[in-house]
Amino acid sequence: MYGNKLVVVAGSMRTGTSMLMQCLHENGFYLGEKIQLRGGYFLGEHLEFSRYNDLIKSGKDCGEEFINVLHKDKIQALKSHAPTVKYWLKFKEFQDAKYLITKRDEWCVIQSLLVKKKAESIDACRDLYHSFVDELSALKDYDHIFVEYENMLKDSETEGKKIAKFLELEKFTTDSVNDKFWTFRPYEINQP
Repeated sequence: MYGNKLVVVAGSMRTGTSMLMQCLHENGFYLGEKIQLRGGYFLGEHLEFSRYNDLIKSGKDCGEEFINVLHKDKIQALKSHAPTVKYWLKFKEFQDAKYLITKRDEWCVIQSLLVKKKAESIDACRDLYHSFVDELSALKDYDHIFVEYENMLKDSETEGKKIAKFLELEKFTTDSVNDKFWTFRPYEINQP
């Protein structure tokens, strides 16, 4: 926990959740020992939390076990994907959390989902994106701010100041955003 509150990065796939988790890590937030990397890139997902999310999506009610891990390991920040957000809200740690909700231009998300083969068609990608946005609406009454992917790339310093104010920090460094991996990559898919 950060102070006495958990910080949760929540968002749709392809909206900058990993980028934001890397920033939290660089700012000293403890994400746990078992952090997921893919192809050498930082994803910022706690492996056990990811495993529990998969179990929850399959219908198992096992969240209490992870809450014990959260306290035992003194985890300060987590990345939560949209499909399990509502489930976790039954636990006080998630009710009291501070949420950084990532947003990105819808068409950019759709293109990225297509390129990453997360769905078969533009319509399927659009449906997937909207299902995630609907799931995230469960956070509207909880302590949150929106972090815009495009703003992080254009002016990460200003976005970092907004995050610092929300998390009550003197400063929030966004140095990793300038890394070559975190760039705007236009796709050659024409919008219908």
